[in-house]
Amino acid sequence: MDSEDKRDLFDLYLTNMREFRRHELYKWDALVCFQQNWDLDAPDLPDMLRRSCAKTGNLLQWRRWFPLDILIEFAKDDSEGVRAALRNLLDGNDGDLINRLANFSADMDMRLQRHNDLAVAAGREPAKNHFQDTRSMSVYLAFAHPDRYFLYKHSEYKSFAASMGEPVPMSKFSRMVEYQHLCSRVLRALQTSYPSIIAASDELLTDEQRTADPEHHLLVQDIAFFSEKWHPNKPEEEEDEPNAVSFDLCPRYTKDDFLEDVYLSEGRYDELVALLRRKRNVILQGAPGTGKTYTARRLAWSLMGEKDESRMGFVQFHQSYSYEDFVIGFRPDGQGGFEPREGAFLSFCKQAAEDPDRDWFFLIDEINRGNVSRIFGEMLMLIEGDHRGEEISLSLDGSRASVPSNIYVVGMMNTADRSLALIDYALRRRFGFFEMVPAFSNPHFVRDLASTHSEKLTELAQAVDRLNGRIAKDPVLGPGFEIGHSYFHLDAGDDGDLVAKSIVEHDLAPTLHEYWYDDGERAEHEISLLRDIVK
Repeated sequence: MDSEDKRDLFDLYLTNMREFRRHELYKWDALVCFQQNWDLDAPDLPDMLRRSCAKTGNLLQWRRWFPLDILIEFAKDDSEGVRAALRNLLDGNDGDLINRLANFSADMDMRLQRHNDLAVAAGREPAKNHFQDTRSMSVYLAFAHPDRYFLYKHSEYKSFAASMGEPVPMSKFSRMVEYQHLCSRVLRALQTSYPSIIAASDELLTDEQRTADPEHHLLVQDIAFFSEKWHPNKPEEEEDEPNAVSFDLCPRYTKDDFLEDVYLSEGRYDELVALLRRKRNVILQGAPGTGKTYTARRLAWSLMGEKDESRMGFVQFHQSYSYEDFVIGFRPDGQGGFEPREGAFLSFCKQAAEDPDRDWFFLIDEINRGNVSRIFGEMLMLIEGDHRGEEISLSLDGSRASVPSNIYVVGMMNTADRSLALIDYALRRRFGFFEMVPAFSNPHFVRDLASTHSEKLTELAQAVDRLNGRIAKDPVLGPGFEIGHSYFHLDAGDDGDLVAKSIVEHDLAPTLHEYWYDDGERAEHEISLLRDIVK
């Protein structure tokens, strides 16, 4: 426990504690709320659980992880049974913690089956998971006994253990128990050798928050989370703060940011998110200029909660793209021979599997330009929601592969490309399809267009909107060939009038000639209407 790495971590945390703590104070508030409301003898157990955990936030509720909701549903089914299960988990000898965790998990397995039997009988959708894993169980334990237990998350433990030079056990329940022991040793080290960290932490808390966590267990968890979340950036020239951390490595990004950036209504955003969570694979399809790739990136950020490029993969399919590029193939080994080497998607899957608590996103541009069945190979089955986490042997070298449940695949497809055949049925069955349409009437687009102070650009956008109506009714073209709004994006300092003219000549005119390649008179008529606006 006296390693140089540990001292570096503690010094780094102390330097950045004030900035880091701003985002983590909710844990102390959640603990206060829990202590004020927790009562296992309460007559209405579901209501007590809801009130006690009202401020736990992502500790018990996060995107597709719903342990609190499921526990409350179980309590509605059988309050006394859930009450007994919680007592058995929370009250007992610490030396028997592994058995208590295993028994609680087994009890929840049984309750899931019973709950689903009741749901099916009532015509409701059954649940696929009870989510009562070691992470959620640690919240119940640490909040019920803040002087005995610490909040736990597997990825956090791995990073923290590495910082402390500690091994990580294989068994999931053993990992949680060893994490408790590790945190206890860290706490003793803080008390004996780093009291300044404890004092600095207390200064950032209210009296109520300090009282709720008298043994500073949340402080230790805060350091563990710091070790996982933030990576040090130590510029040699900045001598005043040699241990400063760049907190802008992954700027926060929310649903509100998405709605500000992307010309999509809140209802359509919610619809897209629900589709992605249900299918785990979606394709954004639409005509050119509807912002498919732009939207895909921001969709991923909004679900991550931050702009974390390290959890995003990106490839573009084309006619020559192959299984060897995507999954696995033989490559020169530098010694005159060949060796199997992972492709982009298989490598991405293995990285995501090492980070099961966070969502990862794999984006595929022009997904319908490749031979999808050939490119995905065995992985085409594994991307299905019902087969996530299953392993299969790869035909090339017999190695085992799987697609973890925390990966979302987002493809983009241009519906106006005449050169492409109908999309592979195997792909259509595994993906949900979301139509991206021109957003000329979106309030944010109208606002941004007005901010250019260009009458020609505004009139051109209105004319293109009317043109889209005619394209949509054309029996040969249809809605999939409408012209998108992204052509009207301006960079700072651009002259709107000049951009408007360039859009007509270099973007719209060639497109319309392609649309009506067998009717040049019709194409020239439509182009002349647009040229009259920008001349």
